[in-house]
Amino acid sequence: MNSETNFKDERERERIELERQRLELEKEKLKLERERARWAFLSVFVPLLVLAMTFLANVWIQAKQAQNDFELRAAEIVMDTESPSATRNRAEALAALFPGRLPSGFAGSFDPGLYAGNPPLEPTVELFRQLVAQMDQKQEILALWNEVFRDGPYYFSPDMP
Repeated sequence: MNSETNFKDERERERIELERQRLELEKEKLKLERERARWAFLSVFVPLLVLAMTFLANVWIQAKQAQNDFELRAAEIVMDTESPSATRNRAEALAALFPGRLPSGFAGSFDPGLYAGNPPLEPTVELFRQLVAQMDQKQEILALWNEVFRDGPYYFSPDMP
C-alpha cells in the first residue's frame, strides 16, 4: 500500500504543480492584458489630450490676436487727427468707451505738449491768397482773421505793414 499511496501522492503533487503552472500562466496573461489595456487607453487618451491642448492654444491665440487688432485699430483712430491735443482727446474718449479693452494708461501716456510743433501752413496760405486777391481790403481781412484766431498760432500783429 505504501507504493500505492506514494503513487497517489506523486500524482497529486504533479496535479498541484500543473495547477500552479496554469495559475502562473493565467497571472502572466492577466498582466499582459492589463498592459495592453493601458497602452490602448494611452493610444486614445494622448491624441485626445493633444487635440484639446491644440484647441485651447488656438482659442488663446485668436483671443490675443483679436485684442492686438483692437488695440491697433484704436491707435489708428486716435492718431487720425489734426493736432496732438485732439489725439489726446480721442485717446481719452476711447479709453472711457472701452475701459477693460485698452491697456491702462492708454490715454495718460500721451503728452500732447511733447508733440505740439508748428501749426499747419494751410490756413496761413489761404490768408495770403485772400490778401493778394483783395489788397484793397487788407486791414479788414487781417482784423477778421485776428478776431477768429485771437491768441492762437495764426495771430498776426496788427501793426504788420
